[in-house]
Amino acid sequence: MKKIILFISILTINKAFGQLQTRDSLNYNDLESLEWSGDILAYTTKTNTTFRIGDALILGEPFGFLVFESIYEVVLDKFKPLESTFKWRKVYIERIEVNNKNVMVYAVSKNEQNSFRVKIDLERALKNKEILKSGGGFELVNKEQVSHYLKRAGKLKNISIAIATFSATLVAFPANSDTPEDKKPKIFLPVFGGIVSVVFNIAGNISLKKAGEALE
Repeated sequence: MKKIILFISILTINKAFGQLQTRDSLNYNDLESLEWSGDILAYTTKTNTTFRIGDALILGEPFGFLVFESIYEVVLDKFKPLESTFKWRKVYIERIEVNNKNVMVYAVSKNEQNSFRVKIDLERALKNKEILKSGGGFELVNKEQVSHYLKRAGKLKNISIAIATFSATLVAFPANSDTPEDKKPKIFLPVFGGIVSVVFNIAGNISLKKAGEALE
């Protein structure tokens, strides 16, 4: 009887230990039938992209307006949605965890002045394009980054041109007015439009500069 109890105890301990051990690798197709939780060294996603400990990631555009929906900042073992100000930052994977058939990646930046840690719901983040991973020197990441800044620069400059055209039209074809008081707001509008146009143009130039930096 004692031997039977001992045997059952050993099986129970082994099962519990097996659920928490570290595995070398895992892929998306294994998750559905997985009865195991713990850390892994590498994970192959639904789209057949492999992530390993030490890999570098780029945080992309947040799926939400102000915060990421699948990336959380780790602050004193607590998690809060990562703010959009962290987009295009580089982080490095330090841990890959499998829990309840979900794959969570813990990553850290290596910027000594502004270091931060994040927890990433990997499959969801990839689906929402909140993270990017490239092979061989961040070519893919840079293309995505350059495309983002070029599109934004184009939009900003188009807005600048539209406002400048409207302001020039007001100057070229002023409305008839009988009193100086009526002329004041009509003079103000072209001036204000010109200032706004310059601001949008400068913002567009900044985006072009960032696109150039991403190509370096």
